[in-house]
Parts: sequence; structure tokens; C-alpha cells
Amino acid sequence: MVTGTGLVERAGGLREVARRRAADAEERRRLTPDVVAGVLESGFARHFVPVGFGGAGGTFREFADAVAVVAEGCAAAAWCASVASSLARVAAFLPAQGQAEVWAEGADAFVVGSLSPAGKAAAAPGGWRVSGSWACVSGVDFSDWVVVCAVLPGQAGARLFALPRGAYAVKDTWSASGMRGTGSNTVVVDDVFVPESRSVDRQRLFDGPAVPIQAVNGLSCAPAALGAARGALRLWS
Repeated sequence: MVTGTGLVERAGGLREVARRRAADAEERRRLTPDVVAGVLESGFARHFVPVGFGGAGGTFREFADAVAVVAEGCAAAAWCASVASSLARVAAFLPAQGQAEVWAEGADAFVVGSLSPAGKAAAAPGGWRVSGSWACVSGVDFSDWVVVCAVLPGQAGARLFALPRGAYAVKDTWSASGMRGTGSNTVVVDDVFVPESRSVDRQRLFDGPAVPIQAVNGLSCAPAALGAARGALRLWS
């Protein structure tokens, strides 16, 4: 019986693929292409995408349950599945024109990113010029878009900027002892112009009519740990 959007049920299939490929992901320090394809085909990327752009209109409960299911097979795959959903939700705070650009080719665009204000942005006609380096961006090797955060000199707060693949470089820096398969490498942006349509004040994530990010941000982390613990328990049972 399929419930909600069917994400939890499809996550069961992804769990088995990810389980078989977990050792490969650990060795490669990134997911294998078939697992990434499974993340997108299962519906994680589109789960929080606005319905008007082809999104699923999914719930936080369904998202958390599905991530935990995948983590029973591979915690790294579950983490990247969580990123695919969570960063798409962040992209949904962009102005409508920016959202249309991100999902111009469909709701399964793989959006990754960092909300840490590690970059700098300078105002330019029609937008900003952005530069910076953001570490630990999970799944970035397979990304279509990245959302990064930068400060504007002389101004309080920070802004988010969405950049398409090709506008940023990926530096291979991920060599952690655990969760190696997440491929959490570094994004580098060198004086790239970002139009106003693809930027939003970071404070928008914390207030307004949408669910504040501080109320749900833990859901992007906890389910992967829960599912991994379940999987480990089964191995020892």
C-alpha cells in the first residue's frame, strides 16, 4: 500500500541498491552514479519542490521516514538523499523567477549547498558578484545547482545565492574517516555574477509564513543516524 507521495516505499528499493554499493562509495569517497540516480528517481529531490514547478508537495514526516529507510542500507546515501530534499526546500525561498530557473528542466534537479556565510558578495547592476569557498558540501560532484551563503561588506546579515553547474568549481578535499561516501567536497566560486532573481536574504529561512528552518533543520540529520543505527542493530541481531 502506497502512502502519501510514495517516497517511503520507493526508499526501500533505494536502500537495497545503496547497501550493495556502500563499500564502493566508501572507497570512491562519493556515491556511485547508480545510487545518485536512485536518489533522484525515488523522489527525494522533488519532495519539497513547489507543486507549481512539478514538486511532490511532501511532508516532513514522510521525508524523515524515507531518509531513515535508506540509511538502513547506507548512511552516506541517506545523507545525500536528505541534502537533495533539504536544499531544494531552501531553493524554494528564491524569487519565483529564480525558482523557475532552478527547475527549468524538471523538479528532479539535484541542489546541494552550504548555509555557512563563507563567501563575499558585492552589489553589481542587476545582482551581485560572488566569491568564496565552502567546505563540506555533500553530494556536490553530482549536483546540478548549488546554494551558497555570502556576506555583503558593510551590511548586516547574509544572502543566499543559487548558481548552476559550470558557475562553480569542485575541489576534492573530503577525506574523513567516516561517512566518506557523502563526497562532501569544497565548492569554489570566483567572482561570478548572480542575478537578483537567484538570491534571497538568509533571514527568510528563519521567519515568514513558511516553517522556520530552526524548527526542522534537525530533520535533515537525525533520520540518517536513526536508520544507520537500525541497520547496525539488524547486523548484530
